[in-house]
Amino acid sequence: MMNRKVVIRMNDIEYRIASLAVPEETSDNMLVEGYAAVFGSPTVVFVDENKTEYKEVMDYGCIDDATIMDDVVFRYNHNDSDLSLARTANNTLSLSIDNIGLHMVADIAPTTQGRDIYTLIQRKDITQMSIGMQVDDEYYDYDTHTRHIKHIYRIVDVSCCELPAYKNTSIDIVKRSFKDAEDEIKRKLEQEKRYKMLYIKTLL
Repeated sequence: MMNRKVVIRMNDIEYRIASLAVPEETSDNMLVEGYAAVFGSPTVVFVDENKTEYKEVMDYGCIDDATIMDDVVFRYNHNDSDLSLARTANNTLSLSIDNIGLHMVADIAPTTQGRDIYTLIQRKDITQMSIGMQVDDEYYDYDTHTRHIKHIYRIVDVSCCELPAYKNTSIDIVKRSFKDAEDEIKRKLEQEKRYKMLYIKTLL
């Protein structure tokens, strides 16, 4: 029986939605926290014209000590034209891995933009954040149409987001990933079928 899982690698930067909030504890600093990535939670990424659901899941262990995140920037809407709100390099952004996922705590810089964004998060006008990442190990389960992210090579940034408009770019990347995987699986199945036919002919 053929193993119908295909490992594919990508260098594209992808973005994923997660939650963001202000901690209940009061502080003089403008602290926000949330999960930039959640493990083991399959998400429907898109549905095709045949109503087939294509899912994705970040497997446990996909972020580890080998994941590069020594200089991750906390931004607004992944916009590198704006000032940084916090950064791991100066310890104003903290990232930690637990049994839920990648947890972040950011001490937002007290700039005009920083204060404005903190107010919007505090008022719950902004409740989402996302992770910008590069995936270097994954496999596609053809039977369940599920892409499993096995390892994240690098965390590019974490961002607070008003609207998940950036999802469109990420979905395009995932669609290409799914299509490449399914094409590879079909090619291998056809190849296996041809080998079986040749084997049968040799027995006749």
